Amino acid sequence: MSEVSYSVHDHLRQTRQLIHAHAQSISKSRISSIIRSKALCWAIVHDDFVAVASEDIYIYKISDGSLIRVIKVTYNSIHSMVALGDSLLICFYASTNCFRIFDWRLGELTATIICNVCGVDPLHKNMLVYNNRYMISNGQKLGLWDLKTCRVSVLTKLRHVTCLEYGFEDDSFLCGMSNGSLRVASLQGFFYGCTTESHAGAVSCITLISKNKFASAGRDSFVYVWDSQLNLCRKIKTHYNLVTCLSPISGDYFCTASGDSKICVWDSISGEFVCAIHEYSAKSLEVAIACKGTRLLSMYENTAYVWDLDVDSLRMCLHKQRLLSHAIDGDGAYKDISITTVH
Repeated sequence: MSEVSYSVHDHLRQTRQLIHAHAQSISKSRISSIIRSKALCWAIVHDDFVAVASEDIYIYKISDGSLIRVIKVTYNSIHSMVALGDSLLICFYASTNCFRIFDWRLGELTATIICNVCGVDPLHKNMLVYNNRYMISNGQKLGLWDLKTCRVSVLTKLRHVTCLEYGFEDDSFLCGMSNGSLRVASLQGFFYGCTTESHAGAVSCITLISKNKFASAGRDSFVYVWDSQLNLCRKIKTHYNLVTCLSPISGDYFCTASGDSKICVWDSISGEFVCAIHEYSAKSLEVAIACKGTRLLSMYENTAYVWDLDVDSLRMCLHKQRLLSHAIDGDGAYKDISITTVH
């Protein structure tokens, strides 16, 4: 008898693929509606309504995908949007460097704010609204907009910011930095917190998972989970490409989208893969996702898919993963297995 020790990577890779396929097959998540519209940007403006914009603004009902209203816009294309309360929608026009506020329920323009010193980067989550009055915009410079007086001030001390997210306090926000770190900033324009660890490259997106936890993704394809004190809780290897979007789901789950053509669900506590919600036919960095409770919207190639996520099914997926993934270590790497052969 002799013992031959070697790595059976191909076999374990197939095992992992079967595990993922099985988890995906038992998920009860389903498409509730499909919205087909040419879109440069979009924003969820209410629990059951989404605004999609290109040259004009289209308001769709999320639950059934029906078109509710078209707001004719005589200006240039819209690059970014964010909801302001339940009825107003803020749109940014890069060519004219201005914001216009629309009442999407009535289809009317209510205000125009022009600023030649602050723009918006359409590639990142770039506008945050506070108390329906103040807005932070992220472009070449960070701007603080007073939507009541239509004035803007430049936050000159806040530089090298790549993406934004709401903070844990009413007057704070989280900043992803170009050096891979994350910082906390105030509406007064000062940094007052910084992570001790950082991504290997610029931070691409941030999302709040709960009242005391948030996640960030970088160009290194890792997702980091942090607590409210900026302590690193979990480092998760998610996709093989850049993670372009993060979005929380009810409970401790969150979704990721990537250029590897997959939308996946993860457990933020354990860092484990739960299931793949969708896999696109072609690879793209332009996948966008957003969640409202257990409803997930994903947009790709001018089509938005609305998914009803079953949280109980996600828990079952995770339980099955744990039962079947004994051949895979905690970091998702393939183990070396010693195989004994008899001669």
